[in-house]
Amino acid sequence: MRSLLAFAAHPDDVESWCAGALALAADAGATVRLVIATSGESGTASIVTADLRTTREAEARAAAQILGIHESMFLRLPDGDLAGAEALPLHCREAVARHQPDLILTFDPDRPWSATPHSDHLAMGRAAREAAGDVETWLFSTSAPNRHLDIGPVFERKVAARMAHRSQTVDPDQLRADWTERARSAGVAVGLSCAEAFRTAR
Repeated sequence: MRSLLAFAAHPDDVESWCAGALALAADAGATVRLVIATSGESGTASIVTADLRTTREAEARAAAQILGIHESMFLRLPDGDLAGAEALPLHCREAVARHQPDLILTFDPDRPWSATPHSDHLAMGRAAREAAGDVETWLFSTSAPNRHLDIGPVFERKVAARMAHRSQTVDPDQLRADWTERARSAGVAVGLSCAEAFRTAR
């Protein structure tokens, strides 16, 4: 695939769910772009700053560089209220029309991973799914995965990208342990020791 477009609600979402896939695609020569709906300005920060939005956007750009993402686009919609952001679907459609991706990655709005999913995640997933049209889509943060990707070769970069979000990192050692367990859990059903899981849709 030559062009990938990922849609996230917050600056550190892709690091949680699909950073390995993005890094592998970039390493294979694909152009990888990221649309982030909010700047995470309502997120709890371990580092106190007067302008959390600026801080989190800078962290997201640093993480993107680690992963090989070519472009990060911030919509600066209200953090915590994407469900009420009427402009979100339009922004998603414009991004798909402009970049013509071969593959889209976003949240699973229909079968979410958590019993109480974040409303921003659901809104982002719905808007991106609608905008995708007939473009192949991999849905992350899903409770019904049917595709598992071995991210062993890029796992350290995935962790490093998450660590770049310093304002959201209280305990780096615990974060690494959590991420290792998450990768193990994602792949155990298919015999992978380090994986990311997706539900494919079209």
